[in-house]
Parts: sequence; structure tokens; C-alpha cells
Amino acid sequence: MKILTHYRKKLVIYASAITLGVAGALVVSPAAAQETFTWKVQSHYPSSSVSYQDSLVRLKDVLEERTDGRLKLRLYESGALFKARETFKAVSRGIIEMGTINASYAQDSVSLAAIAAGLPFAFQNVWEAVYFHENLGFEQMLRDEAAEHGVYWATEKAIRPRW
Repeated sequence: MKILTHYRKKLVIYASAITLGVAGALVVSPAAAQETFTWKVQSHYPSSSVSYQDSLVRLKDVLEERTDGRLKLRLYESGALFKARETFKAVSRGIIEMGTINASYAQDSVSLAAIAAGLPFAFQNVWEAVYFHENLGFEQMLRDEAAEHGVYWATEKAIRPRW
């Protein structure tokens, strides 16, 4: 599958605004089933953060389980490799395969990220944010704009997890 054969390409940006949804896409042929991949992932959270543990560490565990250990994530806390605000550019340049950021950190590359980061008085209930992202197409708009930089965008906090 292209995702695995080109895993070194700029692939995923995962933001607090963001999460990765590749578990279902990791179907491979039996010949390639034995090959393993390790992706470097820098978070904008410090490792002591509850969000780091509840989001990123959980994602790592779920992906390893669902891929039978073929995809492993090597996690780096905020600032371990570079400044958190540089994560989007690092993913788009292929320096790391995945990262977590606050959406506002990508607004110089993805103009819609400023909206994804939050607008005052935008949503009063979580379901409104979910509806905006999923049903009104905002998530796809973010993905389309990020794709221009070779990045797959996946929102975590506002949309329902699919795992």
C-alpha cells in the first residue's frame, strides 16, 4: 500500500486540534506483513501532560496493537527535537513522519488552522464542533489545504475518535 511504501514521505500532522487515522489504512500484503516501520512523533505536549498520556501514548498503543506491531511510534515530548511551532514544517519536509500541534502553530502554512484553533463564541456544545468538522466539511477543507504541503491533517479533540 502506498502509505507503507512511502512512509518516509511527509505524512501526518496530528494536532490538539489533530489525530491520526491510519490504522484502517495499514492493510498490507502477506509478503510485506513482516516489515515494521517506526515513525518519529514530536508532540507539543510535555511528557508529564495528561493529554500526552491520554492522547499520544494511547494512540501509540492502539496503532501497535491494530497493526500487530508493524507500525511503532517513537514519541518525543515538546521541544525534544525542535520547537513545537516548527512541527508542521518538519512533517511537511519529511524530517519526522508525524507530530502533534495546536492548530494555531500551522496557520502560516494552513490558513484554516486559525479557525481550527478556535473562534470566540463559536461553539457552545461539543456536538456543534463535531457537526461543523464532520458534517459541514471543515475537516476535509483542512485536509485539502494541508495536503498542498504533503501533510495529512486529522483533528482529534473536536471530532469523535474512530478507535
